[in-house]
Amino acid sequence: MLSMLFVVILLAGVLGGCGAEDSEDPVRASASTGTTRTSPAASAESEAARESRESRTSASPAGVSVPPTRSSLPLSPSALARSSSSRSPSPARSSATPPAGSAVLGTYDGISTITLTTYDFCGPGSARRRAASQTYQLSSQLVIGRRQTDGTSSEPSPFSFTLAAGNPGATGAVSLASARVAATSGSDLAGNPRSPRLLLTYWQLAWSDGNLTGRLVDDHRAEGAAYNLFNGEQPLIPCRANSGGSIPQVAPLSPGATLRGRLGDGGADLTLSASTYSGMYDLQLRFVS
Repeated sequence: MLSMLFVVILLAGVLGGCGAEDSEDPVRASASTGTTRTSPAASAESEAARESRESRTSASPAGVSVPPTRSSLPLSPSALARSSSSRSPSPARSSATPPAGSAVLGTYDGISTITLTTYDFCGPGSARRRAASQTYQLSSQLVIGRRQTDGTSSEPSPFSFTLAAGNPGATGAVSLASARVAATSGSDLAGNPRSPRLLLTYWQLAWSDGNLTGRLVDDHRAEGAAYNLFNGEQPLIPCRANSGGSIPQVAPLSPGATLRGRLGDGGADLTLSASTYSGMYDLQLRFVS
């Protein structure tokens, strides 16, 4: 009887020890049953990680991972240099081509050699006759500029020109201009308003490969704006050359005068052939710079 009681007490002690071990090591106990027990802190951390994963998954389409953006990627120094150079603006390129004749724009100083033939009307029956001929030289200046314009129209030539041979107003001087802009009253004869600037074209010019040709097409005497002029002089008393003196005569060149020669490479060699409207003068002028 006593031996059976001892066995019962011994079994109770063994079973109590196993229960104590199970309460002291929950992880090992769970392993034996195939389950894992976690502490409350570990459960909170696991829940936060799960919510973070769910938020990232909901922000992108299902089954698609979101790669890091380009701005978040680190760049090497060489990549930064390439990026900076690609953003720098390239220099602007002008597609405009210079107008024809722009290469000859400028001022040319030179000498004009003028051969002048003078006429009078002292022949039989007051017929026109040759009175004198002479050749002389004058310091001259040729200016080639951009086409004249009054804001509405421009002269039809590739450029404008002026030629001053001698001092303006001096006897024997020659003045030429391809076009001028004149000032008007700002209203026509009927009183209608108009531009106070009026383009007057005298010459039509052509220039190609250094060759210049031109023709005087209008003297604009009708507008009182003759500008292509020769400064001559006539006897005080017609047909009496020795009667005592002479008077100056400003003679407009007649339409039909020509200008031709070479212009370019920093120089000019031009020849003018012209007659005056009065019929009193013929002249050949050669300008060389």
